[in-house]
Amino acid sequence: MKKLTIILIFIPFLSSAQWTAWSKMSSGKGETIVTNSIRGYVELAGGKRLEGMVSLKVLNADTIEIRIIPDGEKKKQNYLRAEVVSFAGAKMLQDEKNDYKIPSKNFHPGRIFFENGDEWSGKVAMKAQENFDYQGSKYGPQAVKFANANDEVTEYSARKGNIIYLIQTIDGVENHYIKVDKYFVEVGNPKGRFSYFRNPSPTHVREGATSLAESAVVKVSEDLQKAAAKAAAKSTFEQSMKDGKSMGEAMGNATVAAMQASENVNDVLKTDEILEDETANIYFEEYYIVDNKKLTRSIIYKKNVDEVLNAILEGCGLEEKIVDKAGKMNELTEAMVFLEENICD
Repeated sequence: MKKLTIILIFIPFLSSAQWTAWSKMSSGKGETIVTNSIRGYVELAGGKRLEGMVSLKVLNADTIEIRIIPDGEKKKQNYLRAEVVSFAGAKMLQDEKNDYKIPSKNFHPGRIFFENGDEWSGKVAMKAQENFDYQGSKYGPQAVKFANANDEVTEYSARKGNIIYLIQTIDGVENHYIKVDKYFVEVGNPKGRFSYFRNPSPTHVREGATSLAESAVVKVSEDLQKAAAKAAAKSTFEQSMKDGKSMGEAMGNATVAAMQASENVNDVLKTDEILEDETANIYFEEYYIVDNKKLTRSIIYKKNVDEVLNAILEGCGLEEKIVDKAGKMNELTEAMVFLEENICD
């Protein structure tokens, strides 16, 4: 006989995530608990991320189903644990460290802008990449934390998240960041006619340098990741079917196993770190210059300063003056001032 009881106490394995038990049911399978709903997120195996009100279904202390009502919707969506890569409830601002020596890592007033056009105001903190003492790397932080009006904190990754731009105001000064590849890169002169920011994936190779080593590393990494993912998916799918799982659950298990195997290979090879170390030696330092009026973007580096300035200022009669200004990349800020002062349209 099934027995349904409503309990209002914290369950130890849920308390850290702020979920509490809402209902409890005993049956032949064991004890099933359904939690209350709290704000959080669900990341699916295909890379899709949903945010909204999240609750859990737990059988014998194991989470077997994650339920979410996505923001802007009314219908609840249920996902088996095998279909979900990760999920979490919102953290609270009061539980976050907020006294870092680096100001940008602490929470300050700010705004975040999403791919779908949404804009949220709240408090913004840059999250440091692991093993880095600074706020991310030489390009910028790889993740950002956002606290809403209820002081609920959500973390967004530049690599996987859907934030495209953010502003953090420190001591009255707005600091602007744009998502480029897997970084939030700081934008120079964000409110001027011309803005600029670093390109984390430069394309111009230095004289005498070769990218053959880089290509080899990438090829080896990709081949190993594909092989590992394929083997893991096949093995997990077959085992799931033997265990009596449904076709959908078996496919979900296989997908998660494939993704994990691929990530494990990348962790072992540390491909990203190798390529980033080599980038400084192989490629020129590059920046994007954005014309905020014409909505155009140009890449500038040491060898094409005069070419880019001439193209942007075409028709302004400044060819000889531009040649005098063209030079080293450490004069980029001076070149930006030059653009602002001499643009003629």
